[in-house]
Amino acid sequence: MADEKKIILGDMYLASASHTRGRIETAMPGTSEIAPILKLVLPPIDPDLVSRNVDDDARDYGPDPIAEFSLTTDAKDVFAPAAIGAALTSDLRRDFDRPTFYVRTPSGRVTFMQSSDAPSQAVALIAGWPLREDSDVDRLTAGAEHLGRWLTSRPEGFSFWRVDRTEIAARHAQARRILSVAPDHVSIVIWPKKDGDRFDGKKVWGTLHAIGLQWGDGDQFHWNDQTGQTDYLFSAEVDDGELGYALPERISVGQQHFEVIRFGFTVPRTPAPLHVLKQMISAVQATSLELDGQIAPCVDGVVVSGIEELASSVQKAVDELASINVKPGSSSVCILR
Repeated sequence: MADEKKIILGDMYLASASHTRGRIETAMPGTSEIAPILKLVLPPIDPDLVSRNVDDDARDYGPDPIAEFSLTTDAKDVFAPAAIGAALTSDLRRDFDRPTFYVRTPSGRVTFMQSSDAPSQAVALIAGWPLREDSDVDRLTAGAEHLGRWLTSRPEGFSFWRVDRTEIAARHAQARRILSVAPDHVSIVIWPKKDGDRFDGKKVWGTLHAIGLQWGDGDQFHWNDQTGQTDYLFSAEVDDGELGYALPERISVGQQHFEVIRFGFTVPRTPAPLHVLKQMISAVQATSLELDGQIAPCVDGVVVSGIEELASSVQKAVDELASINVKPGSSSVCILR
């Protein structure tokens, strides 16, 4: 079997899960057999947040109803999406304020107009404009109007769409409210009780796996979400004062020890954040006990007086999102933030 290839991005790389497991078992054999000292309880499943079990062949890939403003136009007959894509020059895309294009197929599926498996036939075209922090209502309105005129002039016979600036402004304001929800991040920092000390690398490795975390993305440790609602629920980032991340190859030979461990998660992007916070606190307490460390809770990087303040901060963000009728961890929130 050929060696697995890695995709190099500067000083980082993308690799498969099997590659990661191989590194672990080569450098730190027996990791998978480490006895647990804590049982983390997964969050309740919200069907609205679960996406991993959807069959990709049947899944729709349309514009997000909150994070994007979209318009749809029907063609008079079946048309070839490739012809539209070929006609869209970079200048036209700029003039249209760079929307993402989707199509509805004759079977009713909505998907990207241009992709590796783009459909060859469609009956409607959908344009979606992301409502990012840097988006502009007037520019978006002008771009949508220009695109509408261009489409109706084409031979596909697209229907005319009316662009409502008031609606765009309202949608843009809603997106900005989501962007302004605070706090963004809660964390708990652990460091040795004695100044100048470091946590032993092998003991950190064993402890973090024993509390239910896995080493992987970014060469850090994560609580992977097995419910399919997100990728991981909270992370524990270790810092050796030199590299800023963990390398099993260095830990195994006693060359890497850690000054600090930062447990944390982004509140608006996390499903059931109060539940996740409770589990993270348990993980921090177990880790601190094992490593004989001291802790400091933080909200958006600022140390707060006690762990109880983390719950009130998380609740504040949850309440703000509820007032905008969106859920933490939802695709709309994650696209925007």
